Amino acid sequence: MTEEPDKVSPAVGERPPHGGLLNRAGRKLGSRNAVSRKALARANDPELIDAAFDALRNAVLAGDVKAAEIVLCTALPKPRPAPAPVPGGLDVQDAAGLLEAFRKLVLALGNGTLAPSEVSQASAALKGLAEAMSLSDFEGRLTALEDAAQAKAKGGQNE
Repeated sequence: MTEEPDKVSPAVGERPPHGGLLNRAGRKLGSRNAVSRKALARANDPELIDAAFDALRNAVLAGDVKAAEIVLCTALPKPRPAPAPVPGGLDVQDAAGLLEAFRKLVLALGNGTLAPSEVSQASAALKGLAEAMSLSDFEGRLTALEDAAQAKAKGGQNE
């Protein structure tokens, strides 16, 4: 029986046969972010921040449109679309009300009162409501069937 020599892996830092470097110890903790730490330390310098704001303000006052855009985009909240009123509202209590709500949405789209994206969002909400109503209806029917089955079972035991 011949013994195979143990496969010896290259030492740390040497190149293995497939290329690359082996460093089983890995990087030292925190060494990966040394450059980031230095950049953050410089960016948090109050004098540098003041100088950057002064430069930006001067650029805006000089008429630089891009600088004004930067100021407005960071200072103002993102615009959110206002909910568009649906003529007659969308009062949905049952399946007939759901059908009427969809009809109103289609009419509002045809009249130009609502944009297609608004109708799409409202339709998605109504679809979720329809699924919830269907689930509630199914649960009610199931409960009624279970009650009827229990009543029948009790009636059969008494006889």
